[in-house]
Amino acid sequence: MLLLLRFCPSLILGLGLSLICFQSQADTKDPAKALPQQTDNRILVLQTGSEETHFGSARLKALGPQTLSINPDLIYPGTSRYIGVEFNRIFSGLNLPETGSLILESTDGYQVEMPIELLQDDALIAYLVLSDIDAPEGSRWRPFQHGSHWISLDPFYLVWKARAAEYQAELESRYELLPWPYQLARIEYTDSDRYRNLRPSSTDKPELKTGSDIYIKHCIKCHQVSGIGGNLAPDILRDNGLADILDKTTLLRFIRHIDQFNPSSAMPVYADTITEEEAMAIIVYLDWLKAQSEQAAN
Repeated sequence: MLLLLRFCPSLILGLGLSLICFQSQADTKDPAKALPQQTDNRILVLQTGSEETHFGSARLKALGPQTLSINPDLIYPGTSRYIGVEFNRIFSGLNLPETGSLILESTDGYQVEMPIELLQDDALIAYLVLSDIDAPEGSRWRPFQHGSHWISLDPFYLVWKARAAEYQAELESRYELLPWPYQLARIEYTDSDRYRNLRPSSTDKPELKTGSDIYIKHCIKCHQVSGIGGNLAPDILRDNGLADILDKTTLLRFIRHIDQFNPSSAMPVYADTITEEEAMAIIVYLDWLKAQSEQAAN
């Protein structure tokens, strides 16, 4: 299963070498302490060009909250019950173009791109969740175990629902490919391909394109490159990063089997999602990116 979760391990490799250590500000090993208090000063920031619009909780609640029954839910098993508002109502009156993308950013640095056409999807509809009906008393959310830590989904969580019963099967076939960011705090509209400088040209070898496509699909949400993408996890291409420290055989195994390095990591295990050939294509792409970066620096 492709779980679009955050990568925030404290990775300890052999010989006791600590390479990565980072975690969400809201996480804890005690689920009770992960629950936010009810004081509601949450803000969702929407950036369009140079303008920022702030949606406080009162403004969001004025958009017409609904009781939602969400199944499947990418975070919790079974059916979840939430209070939320239609996501597209946030953009009412802003006259956004029909093309472009929304960059959804969480408080921990995770980023995911959402094509703006999804706001008008014929079969599925997105909701911004304000609170969890089944949360413990005094809290907005049930705690969620993220790797070895328990976290809150605060401030907001994006979920998806079929527009009608006849579209439920389509939801179940697509839901793992949709953005489900939790701890959502910021949305930025962009009308350009933000990854254009990270893509190889059409004349480059095919495995480079394969590697770039997979990296942009799975990795860049957490591992930014040249300032583009999420900053939850370290830039793999930074000095003394994984691409420098690990040999290619170990890096290939790391990409597909993070559990063999750190069983409590929140990074998904990609063994059933990314083949060895595709993992090697990612490594070829990382080598290409590093060469491009070094060439630009000179």
